[in-house]
Amino acid sequence: VISKINTDAVLYIESLKDYIKIFLLNDKPITFKYKIGDIEMELVNKNFLRVHRSFLINTNHIVAFTNQEIEVKGTEIPIGASYKDAVMRFLETFKK
Repeated sequence: VISKINTDAVLYIESLKDYIKIFLLNDKPITFKYKIGDIEMELVNKNFLRVHRSFLINTNHIVAFTNQEIEVKGTEIPIGASYKDAVMRFLETFKK
């Protein structure tokens, strides 16, 4: 089954080992057999940011953030230690 998903409707993507769960704006989450690293490569330059080894977020849906987490439409996503520097650099530009 091939699904076409509008990337604007994607809130965030969560890794579940060899699967990903895509959380959508106005719909139920969808689970695919796909690796998060592979989808991250496909979404390069499409307003997505890897913030944790298990999470990729759509930066258009960021509501708030701290040094530890980012809120995406009511869900708090943790910022992983190995991603923190890159995420903080991005968030600095986001604030302006």
